[in-house]
Amino acid sequence: MFVKTTRSWPEAERNCVSLGDKLVSVPNVVKYLGANLASVHSFAEEQFLQMMVLVNTGGFPLTWIGGFDAVQSKDRRWLWSDGSNFDHRNLAKVRPDAGAGETCIHMNFGGQQRWNNALCVRSLPSVCSLRLLPLRQTIH
Repeated sequence: MFVKTTRSWPEAERNCVSLGDKLVSVPNVVKYLGANLASVHSFAEEQFLQMMVLVNTGGFPLTWIGGFDAVQSKDRRWLWSDGSNFDHRNLAKVRPDAGAGETCIHMNFGGQQRWNNALCVRSLPSVCSLRLLPLRQTIH
């Protein structure tokens, strides 16, 4: 879900979590595991998020996703706020002037719409995603 209201990264994450708290699981079909800023695990998912932002805004504004630096040092250790593996990357080349405080990731940076780390207090729109676990049904 694209969230047009601009917020800092921590506020955007809290907003996604609060939106998720209002949802209910569908019994015997899926177990609802919560909502967070979106994590991205493939190029196809990344393109889907970019198209969702484009449809909602008519462009590619900088938009928070769920990536953040847990270590907050030169040795970046990127994580997703939903706890999933950071197994797909599209980070722009590291900028020499990037400060250690730039620990949150937004998408749509530069002409190639890559990801970039920025100060978490920056106010940007965001993308929330739900985590669902499909339940197997036994056929008797």
